[in-house]
Amino acid sequence: MAAKATFLAAGLVMGFLVADSLSAQASFAVNQDRAVRGRALFTEKGCQTCHSIGRGTMAGPDLLNVTQRAPVDWLRRFLKNPRALYDAGDARTVAMVEQHHGYVMPNFRLNDDEVDLLIHFLASGLRR
Repeated sequence: MAAKATFLAAGLVMGFLVADSLSAQASFAVNQDRAVRGRALFTEKGCQTCHSIGRGTMAGPDLLNVTQRAPVDWLRRFLKNPRALYDAGDARTVAMVEQHHGYVMPNFRLNDDEVDLLIHFLASGLRR
């Protein structure tokens, strides 16, 4: 019975995450200049140490199509302060941390422009 409850709870969380990402994907227009600058920032900040783009999960999730899997407004909040979302019990963040063995991404203290550059890069389809 406990296994059924766990399976049901996991299904509900995944359903919530998928529905949330689909409903929140308003049109996001990628600026290619900002995407190129975001790619440089991705490398400068060492993001590739924990994340791949299209090569599978590492210490953190594969970021291929991340802007299609998660709402851009959530990505902005997460990139600004991952620990705050986790500590607040944000369902998407908690599920991600559980999938990655309890590891919470460090806060890189990104400013709003840096967050925007990274999102343009991640939405652009460019690779490192």
